[in-house]
Amino acid sequence: MQIDDNWDWVPTNGSRKLLPMLHPSFILRSPSWRHVLHADLAKAFRWFDGTLRWTQPDSLINPSPQELREWLGQRAPFWTYDVETDGIEPLECKLRTIAIAIPDLNDRGAASRNIVVQNARAVGIGILSTDGHTRLYPPDQEQEIVEILREAFTDGRVWVGHNAGYYDRMVVETQLGVTPAPLVDTLFHARFRAPDLPKGLKTIGSILTDVERWETTEKGTKISTGSQDDTELLRYNIIDSTVNARIVVPLIDASTKAGAFKPIADELRPAGWPIERPWNLNEVDHATQEMCVGMHKSGVWVDQKLRMDLECEYAISVKKRYKNLQNLAQDVGLKSLDPDSVNELNPGSADQIRT
Repeated sequence: MQIDDNWDWVPTNGSRKLLPMLHPSFILRSPSWRHVLHADLAKAFRWFDGTLRWTQPDSLINPSPQELREWLGQRAPFWTYDVETDGIEPLECKLRTIAIAIPDLNDRGAASRNIVVQNARAVGIGILSTDGHTRLYPPDQEQEIVEILREAFTDGRVWVGHNAGYYDRMVVETQLGVTPAPLVDTLFHARFRAPDLPKGLKTIGSILTDVERWETTEKGTKISTGSQDDTELLRYNIIDSTVNARIVVPLIDASTKAGAFKPIADELRPAGWPIERPWNLNEVDHATQEMCVGMHKSGVWVDQKLRMDLECEYAISVKKRYKNLQNLAQDVGLKSLDPDSVNELNPGSADQIRT
């Protein structure tokens, strides 16, 4: 038996499709993951039947300045964007690629929930090669591309992204000199939808769409950090932005149901909260994120002596608590541990604690 490059299970007597998923026993211990298992099962049957609900976006790669201007001139309810860089520090890294997408549209030009009249569209713009020094546009064209992007990010259209109000925003501010606005960060809506689940785009995108594996190569290498192919990185960036565009509607629907846009009691409103800004959990999250961006840029002074004192205090406290737990386990007894194995006590083990 073997699994080929297309994730097909190939036994000696023919080909079989194999889809890994969460084990039911894990769901019994972590019920918040139940709907993930249901989504995986549904996706498995669609895959087996050849009815996966994922279409590749209509993509434009490395457009000329005129092509980019025309592409950005089309009508759309919102625009998702995503950047790829050569580092993790947004104020120091270099911009490699940027992708922009619009969602599937219905016959009214709104983001589609069911019937799609216009397929999702995306544009990918390569700025810096993965070799770290080759520019992908001639200097005059790159400057014109940058000016077009600056104009688009500040002309009033609605921008959306996953963590785009923090990392991507600071990259755009540093590299392009403008702040994308107005901006909606779907990271918060992913939390409103399922607080106990990971909030990354890979997790929520695989639950809400039938997107195929896109973040890693067939060998498991993470494309965003390990790719040496400019086209591969750009296509990955495009799929990122397209997945984001396609999860906006279900995330907003779930957040609305969870009360994210419901007004908070007025007596809790801070004195400095702008009158024109809605007072709800969604806006509080975005305002908090804006504050964190400012703190990241300004830096936060840390009292190193106090930090060290607290670190030592907490380390001692943890050791004392663990010793107390060992003594308690030895006195009371745990079915999964004999008296001689009390040093193997793991407070993070659900099995041990339940016994």
